[in-house]
Amino acid sequence: MITGTIKNQVHLQALDQKWQQKKQELFSPQKDKSEMTQQERMLADFQEQAEKIRKQNETADIYNKLKSGGTLTPDEISYLKEHDPEALSKYEEAQAEKKAYERQLKGCKTKEEVERLKLNRMGNFAAKAKSIVNDPYIPKSKKLELMNQLNNEVCVIRDAHHEFTKSRAYQELPTEEEVQEERAREAKAGQEQTQEGQEITKPQGDKTVDGQDETKPQGETAIEDQEETKSQKEASIEGQSETRPQKEKVRETEAVPSFEKLSEEIEQYLIKNRGERSAFHITV
Repeated sequence: MITGTIKNQVHLQALDQKWQQKKQELFSPQKDKSEMTQQERMLADFQEQAEKIRKQNETADIYNKLKSGGTLTPDEISYLKEHDPEALSKYEEAQAEKKAYERQLKGCKTKEEVERLKLNRMGNFAAKAKSIVNDPYIPKSKKLELMNQLNNEVCVIRDAHHEFTKSRAYQELPTEEEVQEERAREAKAGQEQTQEGQEITKPQGDKTVDGQDETKPQGETAIEDQEETKSQKEASIEGQSETRPQKEKVRETEAVPSFEKLSEEIEQYLIKNRGERSAFHITV
């Protein structure tokens, strides 16, 4: 019994060694298909097809990220560096634009300033899109390429803007109305301190001949009242001049498309222009 068990074990080990050798021969890249059996060739073809599909899916994921303004992984960047350096260069340019826009957002002092920055950038994008589409000297294939690149830039800036508006830094920004109210409170507090200082430094020893306190001439009182009224009017005018851009902002908002609307229009243009010619309908 013991001898039989040993023989079986030796036989199994020999079979395992043959199988391992078979696998190495089958999947070895050095082995020519002409030297393979029919079964080996079928398995090798299947492996090659599976590897090809895997690489195609990975490549599609990379270009989908580029199209939607996504962030690439180090492996994906390495792939583009080897296989598509031009696409990598455009990706790096878009990322640089994103960082520059993020710095501009951080420099805004009010929520309205953030909105105006967005509207200005979107207006530039829309104007650039119309310029590309309406240029008769740009070939159609080049227009599609430029519009694809522009859509990528739009998506990158869109993501940067949305991230900032969700941040604590944005939530802590005041509105322009709050800034105006704070300035008014500071101006009022400054006037009160000035009046208190004048009352404290007013001479107390000057008397009239009858021993009564010398009263302030009515003319001086009227002048002070006029100055106070003038300062109030100036503050009111300043507040009106600061709130005037709000109406202009409403008109700008109506004229400039949103990130989503502009990206949608570009996508529609790209789809239609793969077949028949179509117009670009963004209103600037």
